Amino acid sequence: EALQEEISGEINRGYLGEIVEVLVEDRHKGKWRGRNRQNKLVFIESDLPLRGRLVEAQITWTGPWSMQGRFVRDVSPLPDKVTAPRQTFTIALR
Repeated sequence: EALQEEISGEINRGYLGEIVEVLVEDRHKGKWRGRNRQNKLVFIESDLPLRGRLVEAQITWTGPWSMQGRFVRDVSPLPDKVTAPRQTFTIALR
């Protein structure tokens, strides 16, 4: 376990200062929690409603099991409501 902690810490330190995309899942202890494209756990401080959003965060702290970052921007704003386009069909009767 100590070796894994050392290896994970070294890998995560490579993210320090980087801007990464994070898919935000939920809030945990006052911070948003999500995962980057490499499935690394990232905590983000922001008062914005970020659940379900894909955001960019600049990594400000790393540990062996998670990272923290500051919100940079929302890169995939989603509409409040998704509706399917209406389709019409012509039916010929004989």
